[in-house]
Amino acid sequence: MSETYTVKQVAELLGYSTNSIYSFLKTGRIKGVRVGRGRFRITEEELRRVLHLSKKPVVGQKESAPIAEEKKEEITVPGVDHITYKFLSLRVANLFNWFIGVASAAVGLSLVLFNKYLAREETAFLLAWIFPLQTALTASGLGLLVSELFEKKISAIWQRLFQTVLIISYLVIMLMKFKIGDSGGAAMFGLIFLTLVVTRLGLVEGINPFLIFISGHSLAITFLALYNLEILDLPASLKMLFRQSPIFPAVWFLVALFSVGLLWRWHRKNKLIYWLLMAAFGIGYLVSAFFAVNSLAWCKGFLMLTTGLFALLLPAWETVHLSDHQKRRTILPLLFGILILMVLTIGAIWVMEQNIREYARKEMVNKTALGKSLTEAAVSQLQTIVAGFEHNSELAEMIDKKDSQALIRLLKPLFQSSQYLRRVLVISSSGELLAIYPHQQLTTGNLAFREYFIKALAGEHYFSQGFAARVTDKRWVVVVSGPVRDDEDKIIGVLAASLDLRRLAMKLQEIALAQNEEGFYLIDKNSRYLIHPDERFIGRLVDDVDTVKNEQFDFQGKLSLQNFAQLEKTGWLIGIRAPVEKVVAPTKAVSFILFFLTTVSVFTASVVEVVIKIRQLAG
Repeated sequence: MSETYTVKQVAELLGYSTNSIYSFLKTGRIKGVRVGRGRFRITEEELRRVLHLSKKPVVGQKESAPIAEEKKEEITVPGVDHITYKFLSLRVANLFNWFIGVASAAVGLSLVLFNKYLAREETAFLLAWIFPLQTALTASGLGLLVSELFEKKISAIWQRLFQTVLIISYLVIMLMKFKIGDSGGAAMFGLIFLTLVVTRLGLVEGINPFLIFISGHSLAITFLALYNLEILDLPASLKMLFRQSPIFPAVWFLVALFSVGLLWRWHRKNKLIYWLLMAAFGIGYLVSAFFAVNSLAWCKGFLMLTTGLFALLLPAWETVHLSDHQKRRTILPLLFGILILMVLTIGAIWVMEQNIREYARKEMVNKTALGKSLTEAAVSQLQTIVAGFEHNSELAEMIDKKDSQALIRLLKPLFQSSQYLRRVLVISSSGELLAIYPHQQLTTGNLAFREYFIKALAGEHYFSQGFAARVTDKRWVVVVSGPVRDDEDKIIGVLAASLDLRRLAMKLQEIALAQNEEGFYLIDKNSRYLIHPDERFIGRLVDDVDTVKNEQFDFQGKLSLQNFAQLEKTGWLIGIRAPVEKVVAPTKAVSFILFFLTTVSVFTASVVEVVIKIRQLAG
């Protein structure tokens, strides 16, 4: 009795999907024997007839229509002599495994780079998932590629295992993206997850999983952009253009819908249209990859890079007959070459990020020291001024006479000679405010209750912590005070000078680097902000500063580099912070160049590989 074959075995031998074989059985182009409900077996003789596709009709039978247009390739079939068969296009059976293998390994490795979506306080708890995801994605991605080196039965077992791990990994990433508000990333990784599921279940095969992914993602991202442009990693100028002209997102969606429709209509029927569409999708993904990299979205950037390259090279790879298992092995060096280039790019970017962070930390130490010196000099200046008037007979005489106009004339040049002196007050021994310059309307005319008055009246040179002034704008102030004595060394009044915290903050910000959003902080001994990048925080209790750490989340919830130091005389803390996202931003320029070189190198190497294989086949 002759050997028989299942529909799946015949599909693999002929390079068609099982659905196509069932269609051929239904139309009579392949004759089979029904062995159950929806189950067929094809005899060895029928398989020989199909493979030969002889132009002469078989005796007693009508000539079967050719299954496909003429194109030859030699294969070996168990139980069948070494013969030739004809077909229209070859099925790249494991293309999606290759794609997902390279993409997963690249995405996994790129997780070591700075992630702007996880550099936020509300998403910090997700950082615990990064290392497991790195391991799972990288190991499973490499595993899918390496499994191609084994025999088919062994390879299938390992591929199912790696696909299962990747399904779980991409599900986790999709949920993480939803959690951090990255709808675009959630759509992209969610479609990878769904495509892996239907592939693992055997519902689709060949190039179809890859086409499903790029089609679904293109439609999903353009549809979501109709409602929220922030999901796109586009430059601000393009987003502004899209907002000003809402018709652009709508046209973009319609173009994507039309392109996807053409792709599925012609990918088996018209090679020219198919090639042009894949080239368009490939270029679109490569451009999107550059936009993603420019916004430091590395995972999406490397996934889009891989998608773009595979879309550009898929038609050529089909042409060189990569469906044969032995010939599939010849493409693996190219795939590993692509991955090695991506690894080198990721490594170079990571080294740059670390170097820039270290350089920024050293610069922040120097800036903190400079800010500390500036603050101490400002405080010392006020202390020197107040101490210098303790035994000033002219001032004592004016206080004794309560001559407010004369006091103001005396205070005016004093104010003008000091850039950090905000306001000067002269108070009698009873607490009555005799003069203030520059003039300010206080809510009370007697300051006997103020600690700086009480301490100075007791003979101390006092330096206050921050407190809310009794003025209309309720500004937070720091006061230096001291006694004023007459010729008999009797205290007859108090001289108080307030530190101009706003001017000091402006001087400190001149030290900071604006493009990195660096900001200075000054904290008094009562743990209240005296200087803060956001003035609304001045006077508030500090609850977000750990001076020991080099990195911490700032008041906006952004992960920031920081450095703090203590002022010896006052016990205050001064520090500087900068969001890590801004610190590592200079890597974008160099990373953009590396990304471009990687793209060109991979594309060139792939084209050379394809040309070599075509020549080998032609020879």
